[in-house]
Amino acid sequence: MSHATHCCQRHGCKYGIGNACPVETGILEQEYPCESCSGEEHIKIVGFHHWSGGDAVPAEITGLVKFKFAYFLPMDVLRTLTKTYDVQLFHKTIELGNHKIDGLMLMLDRPGGRHRQR
Repeated sequence: MSHATHCCQRHGCKYGIGNACPVETGILEQEYPCESCSGEEHIKIVGFHHWSGGDAVPAEITGLVKFKFAYFLPMDVLRTLTKTYDVQLFHKTIELGNHKIDGLMLMLDRPGGRHRQR
């Protein structure tokens, strides 16, 4: 069984073993988005920041499916985040070794947080 190529941390084990799946438990990294991920309405982000004074990054973000140099951010997750945080998306170029990656960054803050430009 090749869990890394078939299973998904968001959509579960494709072999039906649930909590024993190495992708679901985080032992193995998922190699690419599953068919369900690819079929969801999503945007791709290259990274994220959380500006809420030491608060932990929300689990909805730490559990995003990573693909090459980007994360799949499902629109339903983004909508959920807007209920709790000020959400901003902005363009950024990231340098990883010899690679320059252009993409969207996600920034979260408490509603009315200090980072906002007024």
